[in-house]
Amino acid sequence: MKDTIKVSELFGPTIQGEGKYVGTPSIFIRTFGCNFRCKSFGLPSSVVTTEVDPIIAQHKLKPYNSIKELPIVKTGCDTYFSIYPKLKSISKDLTPDEIIEEVKLLDGKNKSHIVITGGEPLLGWQKHYAELISRLYVAGYKHLTFETNGTQAISKEFGEYIANTLMDITFSVSPKLTNSGEYVDTALRPEIVKSYIQYGDVYLKFVVSDSNDMNDVSLFVKRYQEIGCNTDVYLMPCGGESELYNKNTKLVADLAIQYGYKFSPRLHISLYGNLHGT
Repeated sequence: MKDTIKVSELFGPTIQGEGKYVGTPSIFIRTFGCNFRCKSFGLPSSVVTTEVDPIIAQHKLKPYNSIKELPIVKTGCDTYFSIYPKLKSISKDLTPDEIIEEVKLLDGKNKSHIVITGGEPLLGWQKHYAELISRLYVAGYKHLTFETNGTQAISKEFGEYIANTLMDITFSVSPKLTNSGEYVDTALRPEIVKSYIQYGDVYLKFVVSDSNDMNDVSLFVKRYQEIGCNTDVYLMPCGGESELYNKNTKLVADLAIQYGYKFSPRLHISLYGNLHGT
């Protein structure tokens, strides 16, 4: 049996909606699996629930056949289909060669920025990334971003590979604050984020719901800086769909100015409403 990567979505070309490369034409490869659930996004403080549970229950009765059939949620993780094991049957098992063929078919003669996201893309799939990246580079792709929560160490084998690759590697690190429903003890791993610096460019991107979240942001940034991880910091509004996103965009922009951080929109929400595969 050939080595495969479980892919929840592979789509584009579209624009990168967040972070350092916002507006950049990109192809997204969304891997399946995550160590977090982020059930509190979009909910008042201390409330931990999700809209996903009834969707999973429905999937048992009448299975969804594709990502595009799934409802867009307002609370919890907005890419829930890539993290819940009960929905993993919707994702595809693809070899690196099959991924490359789909990328080339989608992208034509363009050479878009490649984004490997999740879920959490630095979980078990690292063992297949050297082959995938090598093939991407041969196909003419030079820029790749991993969108990660910053809790997964780079394996020795993969680290040796990316330390010598000619591919331009970026780590877009989005640590999960307590507004996500996750705990600081598991979400804050500064030594791991610092280790990424030896392999490529690194920046931090925090999802902010209101001014109370800045206590967490300040704590996280302080801990990163204490061990020498001095990277760009972006604040990004919470919101998996347009209504919630539009409510706090200006607030988060004002907080970025107040604290001296950069502001990141979620441009795909403004343009597409977070439709799957956009």
